[in-house]
Amino acid sequence: MNSLEANPKWVFKNLEILNMEAKKELEHRNWLWSEFKKTQNYINRLHEQSIKEEEIFQEEMARALTNILSDYTYAKDPQTQEVFHLKDEFEQYWRDQEGNIIGFSDNIDEKFLEANGFKKLHIRIEGFGKW
Repeated sequence: MNSLEANPKWVFKNLEILNMEAKKELEHRNWLWSEFKKTQNYINRLHEQSIKEEEIFQEEMARALTNILSDYTYAKDPQTQEVFHLKDEFEQYWRDQEGNIIGFSDNIDEKFLEANGFKKLHIRIEGFGKW
């Protein structure tokens, strides 16, 4: 065994190959870490969005319950997007050309009111969200 000599070219070539493999391994680990961070950021965003949606839902439910117990509702003008907090005494609310809000409980002629410049308001007890 003492008579065997290592070829210097072979040793150098082996070191080059090991060095290239180590670089590839580092690149692969960096890529895996980058993909892990992207995935984790995406999961965090989904979790934050879920928490925000739950907070909005809870706020809507609390506001709706408060309005039901206090006999109030929200009415929104579909043209101006204004929202009004009104005593819930009527089934429908209409707005005239001067901006006054009038409530009706009986069956009314909606076409007659629209012809006279009234706009029907949309009603929601919680007051926000999708109308």
